[in-house]
Amino acid sequence: MSDVAVEAKAEQLAAIEDSGWGHPFRFLQPHNLAFWVYLLGVGGGALTMLRYFGAGGAFYTPALAGGVLLFGLYLVPWLLLLRHHNRFTAQPAGLLATGFVWGGVAATFWIALPANAALLDIWAKVGVRRSARTGEPGSPRRSTRSGARHSGWSC
Repeated sequence: MSDVAVEAKAEQLAAIEDSGWGHPFRFLQPHNLAFWVYLLGVGGGALTMLRYFGAGGAFYTPALAGGVLLFGLYLVPWLLLLRHHNRFTAQPAGLLATGFVWGGVAATFWIALPANAALLDIWAKVGVRRSARTGEPGSPRRSTRSGARHSGWSC
């Protein structure tokens, strides 16, 4: 190999080492801004969720319990399938759980729910009343929710 190839390989290995690839996942990272954004998002999402379901909590309990149970049953085969397919690049369980909590609490209740309410109000004022009321294809609900979920990837 030439000196250029050896030098490029050394730079590549140094970049991989600096990136943290292969190091164990640590949730507690107070020096990292992403850690604090995550806590803010999950905390804000949890408060919004309590406000949203708190008043009629007894009314929603059977539906929420059934939804959690059915989603858990639905989740198990997917996790097994993904674990099988990702056997060479498996992510740590703690990292997967962190992403799951972000998607279920922060993205849904901290970002998407307030954004949907604001966007639906704006759309109703602009004149898209039917779509804003019914959540039909013209509504921004799906795009806001997906964008909120994917915002966790940037952290």
